[in-house]
Amino acid sequence: MQFLTLLRHGAASYDSNEILDLHRPLSSVGEIEAKLMASPIAKLSSKPDAIITSNAIRTMSTAKIIIEENIWQSIPTENHAELYLASLEILIKKINEVSEATKHLLLINHNPGLSELANRLIPSFVAFMPTCSCLSIKFKENVTGLDIYPQIESYKYDCPDQFV
Repeated sequence: MQFLTLLRHGAASYDSNEILDLHRPLSSVGEIEAKLMASPIAKLSSKPDAIITSNAIRTMSTAKIIIEENIWQSIPTENHAELYLASLEILIKKINEVSEATKHLLLINHNPGLSELANRLIPSFVAFMPTCSCLSIKFKENVTGLDIYPQIESYKYDCPDQFV
């Protein structure tokens, strides 16, 4: 893998206390955030060739918007229950399971695990990723696993507020 893009899901709806957290949809703000972030993700130096998300409605909906806005229906997308509110360790394990043929992985997931992963890969980053923020990392060489600390060539951070 040469590129890893971390995208936090768009803002979720809190319209009902009866809906399980896993099933909360995107709010109208979350839908707008995802649409705003589709273009900066498309403009990265490499297009993702695989997308993985948790099985939460809000992560899958964010992925759907990014895919539709960029006409990326041909990119393989997988949803994994174990990524729902996943810890740093589980995120690393899941990324390490991605095919070696994958050059650019787009991971759409949740905090706090996503922010912890960003801060582990880029210690100077030290940020809690707000909804629909995106951190794209280019590694100095192909990475086959995140068990070690890979060398970073460059990174780009964007959030929806930049594009309003």
